[in-house]
Amino acid sequence: MTPTLWASVIIFFSAYSPLALIFVIKDFNFITNKLEHPHVSFVILGFALLSVLFLWFVIRTIKKGFYITIEEAGNRSNELLNYTLPYIVSFLEIDLGKPQDVIAFCLFMLLLCFLSIKTNIIFLNPVLALFGYRLYDVKFKENDIPKKGNFLSKQELLIGSQYKIRKIYDFLYIVTELIEHKETEDDENT
Repeated sequence: MTPTLWASVIIFFSAYSPLALIFVIKDFNFITNKLEHPHVSFVILGFALLSVLFLWFVIRTIKKGFYITIEEAGNRSNELLNYTLPYIVSFLEIDLGKPQDVIAFCLFMLLLCFLSIKTNIIFLNPVLALFGYRLYDVKFKENDIPKKGNFLSKQELLIGSQYKIRKIYDFLYIVTELIEHKETEDDENT
């Protein structure tokens, strides 16, 4: 597994850390003030926490990159709710005390991880949104060669501006630095 694939897997699993928290809350018995299945709940919660910490570490360690100029950019972050809600709603009835439910859910998540990475929808991630990242569909030039990809960026991408980016996975890049902002007519009118 390449380092970029590892980053993609971490991004995928961190996207479902809110779902893990929902499972643990649903497993909590408010009458006895105890978890019904503490071992499973702690594993799920630990895995979710580790995936978020790894994601934070991976994102913070991404530096350098190569120079590009933005040609077109469209914000895709609004697709986030369409991506996450069906999965969250469909799995609220899992019984953590039934091994077949847990195994079936794990297999589903592995299949979903594979499909998400292959179809590039993995990067619609609520945790990345909480970290301040937005997802953009971008046409850009690298060394005057036109290319397309999905960019994660904490800043709005401005057409004609130069950025330094780093490739994370096929067609996914992260903006590491704004190099040069080109003035546009909108900038001059403000």
